[in-house]
Amino acid sequence: MMNEFEDFYKETTWPYIKTKFYFSKNNPVIPINLKTLYEHEFKNIIEKRALIIRQGKSNIDNCMKDLETLIKEVEKEITTLKE
Repeated sequence: MMNEFEDFYKETTWPYIKTKFYFSKNNPVIPINLKTLYEHEFKNIIEKRALIIRQGKSNIDNCMKDLETLIKEVEKEITTLKE
């Protein structure tokens, strides 16, 4: 998922952002033209980034559940070995 996010950033997000926004050190990124915020392409980029982030969170949540189950199983095995 991280690779997908990085690839999307490099191939889609950054090329778009660097032509449509003004960057200055220690200041927020500002659109060159406010109409940019309403462009279909910009909205699609934001939606895709949000989707990738939601999928990543879902994967992390599933991994956490699996890890919790594994920890419980290991704790049971340790208890069994101590007896």
